[in-house]
Amino acid sequence: MRLERLEISGFGRLGDLSLDLAPQMTVVLGANESGKSTVHRAVRAALYGIDVGGQGRAALRSDWARWRPWEGSRYGVVLTYNLADGRRFRVARRLEHREERVQVQELGGRDVTDALRSGRLVIPGLHHLGIDEAVFAASASIGEEGLETSAPDGPSARAESLQEAIERLADAAGRATAAEALGRLRQAMDRVGTENRSKSPLGLAGQRLQKVEEELARARERALALASEEQRREELEGTAAAAEERCAEVERAWLEGRLAQLSAHRLELAGAALEIARLHECIAEWQAWAGFPLEREERVSALGVELRLALDAEVAARRRWDAAREEARSCERRRLEIATAVRALGSAPRVSDADLDEATALQSEVGAEGGAERRVAAVAAAGARLDGLRREAAAMGLGAVPLGSVDAVAGLIEEARGLGAIRHARPVAGAAAVVAVVVTVGLLAAHLPVLAVATGAGLLLTAALLLAAERLAGGPAAAARRRLARLCPGLDLSPAGLERAAERLPRLRALHADLHRQEAAVEGGRAELAEASERLAGIAQRCLVLAARIPVEVDAPEAPPLGPAGHLARARQALAAVARAAEAGRRRAQLEAEDARLSERLDTLGALAEEAERCAAARTDLASEMARLCDIPGLPAEAEPALQVAAFRQAASTRRQLEAARARLVEVSRRVSALGPADDAALERQAERLAGELRQRGGDPDGVRAELPRDPSHLHDLEVEAQDARRHAGALRTQATGMRERLAGIRDGLPSVADLEDERAACVAVRDRCLHQLQALQHAAVAIEAAARRVHRDAAPRLAAAVARHLALITDGRYEEVHVDPERFAVTLRSPDRLELVGVELLSHGTRDQVALLLRAALAEVLGEGGEPVPLLLDDPLQSSDPLRRAGLLDFLLRLSERTQVVLATSDPTVVEAVLRSGAKGTVVELGRRSSPSRPASGAPAPAPALSRGRRA
Repeated sequence: MRLERLEISGFGRLGDLSLDLAPQMTVVLGANESGKSTVHRAVRAALYGIDVGGQGRAALRSDWARWRPWEGSRYGVVLTYNLADGRRFRVARRLEHREERVQVQELGGRDVTDALRSGRLVIPGLHHLGIDEAVFAASASIGEEGLETSAPDGPSARAESLQEAIERLADAAGRATAAEALGRLRQAMDRVGTENRSKSPLGLAGQRLQKVEEELARARERALALASEEQRREELEGTAAAAEERCAEVERAWLEGRLAQLSAHRLELAGAALEIARLHECIAEWQAWAGFPLEREERVSALGVELRLALDAEVAARRRWDAAREEARSCERRRLEIATAVRALGSAPRVSDADLDEATALQSEVGAEGGAERRVAAVAAAGARLDGLRREAAAMGLGAVPLGSVDAVAGLIEEARGLGAIRHARPVAGAAAVVAVVVTVGLLAAHLPVLAVATGAGLLLTAALLLAAERLAGGPAAAARRRLARLCPGLDLSPAGLERAAERLPRLRALHADLHRQEAAVEGGRAELAEASERLAGIAQRCLVLAARIPVEVDAPEAPPLGPAGHLARARQALAAVARAAEAGRRRAQLEAEDARLSERLDTLGALAEEAERCAAARTDLASEMARLCDIPGLPAEAEPALQVAAFRQAASTRRQLEAARARLVEVSRRVSALGPADDAALERQAERLAGELRQRGGDPDGVRAELPRDPSHLHDLEVEAQDARRHAGALRTQATGMRERLAGIRDGLPSVADLEDERAACVAVRDRCLHQLQALQHAAVAIEAAARRVHRDAAPRLAAAVARHLALITDGRYEEVHVDPERFAVTLRSPDRLELVGVELLSHGTRDQVALLLRAALAEVLGEGGEPVPLLLDDPLQSSDPLRRAGLLDFLLRLSERTQVVLATSDPTVVEAVLRSGAKGTVVELGRRSSPSRPASGAPAPAPALSRGRRA
């Protein structure tokens, strides 16, 4: 890993700071308190986050609270780095809140924040370096006291984590000053003490906490009792206030009731006079309906409903009958058609189910014998084929060859053709004889008789020899021809005929084989046809018997064929007649069933017509009764039943209103007589007095309504209730005043619970801090001992070799041999002037720091070999070294920076000058100056300023 750029928006004393880090050596120069250590801690926070506290750890004592910005509200860091495989990443952490916000972006790629999560935390250092924060702090990051043997983040404190990281990444070694660390841990535990030791800090804190808790418990009990009494006082005062309010409320209600009673009395008198006048007018207006018959109203209303229902029923019945009338006509026409069809069917015989079953069985048998026709056709076809084959054999000229004698005839033909080369000897002999005669005659004519005799005799002798040879060679062939003549009369026995016969024999053999098959097929087919004819004759007879039993007439064919075909034809005719009779019966049954359904439907439609007539008659009767009941003088006649009922109800309502007005007039007159005469002036004065009293008690006389209760008994109850409420409120107020004075004296002598709680919190904090320190020390001791036992033994030689090699150069060969205890990570040196090994605790402070620095560098190299190269963050590691060894260590760091990135913080300008003189490639960053630019550590051109806005460290 190579760190490229660090941006600090706010972290500790640093803010608005940007640092460009060199790939090899970066020197951060600054005075004390300038923020050098803060830069290293910001890098570590970017890679691993920062502790924000949690359960058992107060947030105020966490690293998050420690490194909060001194100025400004922005709190966060941004770190850009690249890995060995070329990938570059940018980590941005915002730390304003304890729930930090983190984003990790692969530059040129995608957001990889979720891929770098470990639980809820985003830890890029753990994933990219392969080591956790404890290992990083114990190896690659040297803080202010990081070179101390007992440093909390040193190799000794993190031995177990280092061992696990080394075994996992590089299988190298680490060191541990277990003895010194355990001794100091025991001293620290003794200083903390235990709860049983009264003189120790932990014991004192426990005792003081116990006393404070007892005092706090007593104070809380007294405070609780006082709070209970205060609550009782407040409840008593609230009850007294509620009683006073209730008293005022009841008095206002009584006064409002009295005012309402007076107002209602005056209004009632005026309203009664107006109502009497109005009732006289109404009675005079409705007097004409005094004799209207109210007893008819119920019947008229019922008749209206019944008449409306009757009209609806009549309309519905008429509509149904109109819709069904055409259907009835259609049903009647169809019944006529059915009657005609039934008459047309005549008296067709009825076929029983048994006859139908028998006909079905016979039909199956006839169907099964249907192959007889195909067999007749096949036999006929075979006969025709046989005749054709015979004609074909005759056309070949070999018709005389008997069936099955082709092989014998072939042998005879072959013997008959056996004349060989002398089969033309007779013509040659004849020619020789003719030539002998001609030559002899010629020679005799030439008068050469001797020559003529010799020549003629020689030629004649040659002809005779030829004839003899032909006779001798043609004996078997002639016999063969004679046998052929006997076996195959009419066969052409000439040489040409024999040649043709020999050529056609293969075809004749095939024809004879086909003839044999066809003859066998014809003979077998005729036998089968004979058997089938007998079966079909029996089936046909059964079919005719069935037809005669039903009975049905069977159509006889004009020219019935003979054999199986004729029997099949008769059987089929009989079964067809039976099927026609059965079909006619089914058709007649269907027509009769349809006629029955149509008859039922006509009855149903007739019921609709009757229903329409009944509804019309019922509506007429109801209308007549309605007209009779509504025949009253003064009542208008209406055509619509609903209007007639409404007019009747209106007239009845007028009659009832008349009777109600008369009854109301009597009642009002009686009430006015009961009220008696009233003095309006006296009532007005009494109302003004009550209104004044109501205003004094917070009431509003103008809002009093006459509708409020006016019962005198109720008003008396309100007056009594007001007096009781007044006495009760006075008693409660007296009690509340006495309790307030008593509680004031108790409150003055009560100790401060808040002060006791603050003191208890302080004691708890001291005790918890002591317990936490004791637990941490115990855990550290256990961790160191366990790490010393589990450390890999092969790691120690490598670390020892690396430390010894560089230590010899730094000390000018004084310590050439270094040993690392594989169990405790304890480092011992061999001195030239001593025989025994010397532990680092016996060396000078500077030598101890140098050994610790070399061990840290060796650990970083070992961790980097198995994974990603680990950058070194060094905080002033050269303070305790003399100039000679400082130069050696600086040279070692410069060489180390060629392989591992080094960020060196120092307050010594001579270190910067030494780096500049060495010519190494690096960057020098100065802190504590406004806009201090970075300058290169060699003669190369200066890079971009490392402090873009470095106002102050």
